[in-house]
This record gives sequence, C-alpha cells and structure tokens, in this order.
Amino acid sequence: SLWNPNFNLNPEGGIRLQAGNITLNNSQIATMTLGSISGGNLEIDAAKSLEIGGVNPSVFPFSSWIVSQVAQGATGKGGDIQITTPNLTIQDGGAIETMSLGNGNAGELNIEANSLLLNGYSPLSSQPSLKQQNLNSRIASTNTSKGSGGNINVSSREITFRDGGQIATSVAPQATGNGGNVTVNATNSVTAIDLNPLNDS
Repeated sequence: SLWNPNFNLNPEGGIRLQAGNITLNNSQIATMTLGSISGGNLEIDAAKSLEIGGVNPSVFPFSSWIVSQVAQGATGKGGDIQITTPNLTIQDGGAIETMSLGNGNAGELNIEANSLLLNGYSPLSSQPSLKQQNLNSRIASTNTSKGSGGNINVSSREITFRDGGQIATSVAPQATGNGGNVTVNATNSVTAIDLNPLNDS
C-alpha cells in the first residue's frame, strides 16, 4: 500500500506512480486530507495497463482501492486523482474513488484510457450487514457531510460495464454538500452487461 496523509505541517504531500504494468491485488493507494490544507494529488501513469482487484474479507473496502479522502472534521479540499493508461480493469469490487467525510470538498477524478472495463462486484455483497454498502467495481465520488462530492471525468475509446460495474456519484442522506458531476466521453462504444445479482445494482 501507498498512503500519504496530508497534515497541516505537510502541505505538499502527494503521490505520483509511473510504470509499465501496475496491478493492485488486495492493496490500496491513498491520500487523505486531515486538516485545513488541501490534500496532495494522486497521479498514476501506467504505460501498458492498470488492474485493480482481489478480495479481502476482513478489511474495508474489501478489495483494492485508489482513493483521495477528506477525513471527518477536515476543512481542506481533497486531492485530485489523475489516471492515464491504455488499459484499465477494475474488478472484484475494486474502486477508484474520491470521498469527503468532512467539511472540505472531495477532489476531482480524471481518467484517460483506451479501454476501460468495470467488471463485477465483491462476493461479500451477499452478507446482510454489507448490503447497504456499494461493493460493485466502480469509479466513484461520495460525500457524507458538508463537503461536496468531486466531479468525475472519464475519456476512453471503449467502456464496458459488466455485472454491476459502474461510474457514479453518491450523496449520503445526512449530507448537506452537493454531489459531483459525471462526464463520460466514449469515442467508440459503451457496453453494459447484467447487474450485480446479489443486490440488483
């Protein structure tokens, strides 16, 4: 895992990762805004492919995760996420996500890929205690408090949603911040095949 918490005394924190093939299996890359200073950005450039997946039954989010998060009580803006790769696969309930649990706004999420596959869900979706959580493979932004959600911008030649894979923003019932906007530009095709049979989403 790569984790970079952004305290007020560390205002320049951020993560930049470059490689040919990048695979996250039961792992995470995360930045977090903990105070009043804006969080660091997270940039990933995979020259050949980026694959996100694996199942971890004991630790949330139960799969691999690339996330920029504003912590509860924090007022700084969350860092932006930039993903650039020819081939992006998200499966097993894995996610690329910005989140605001506090007063600061979530960062923007920008993805550029030639081929994008959002495939399936975590098998833990079947557990009654987890049915209200989104465990589908996803590109997402979520806000739960005063901070607004982040905008999502996805550009790809072809996008495939399979078995519940999704691009989405969500706003918790108790949140007062606005949800983010979603912009998807697919130059060739968008294909959607089946839902998550465990929760019909």
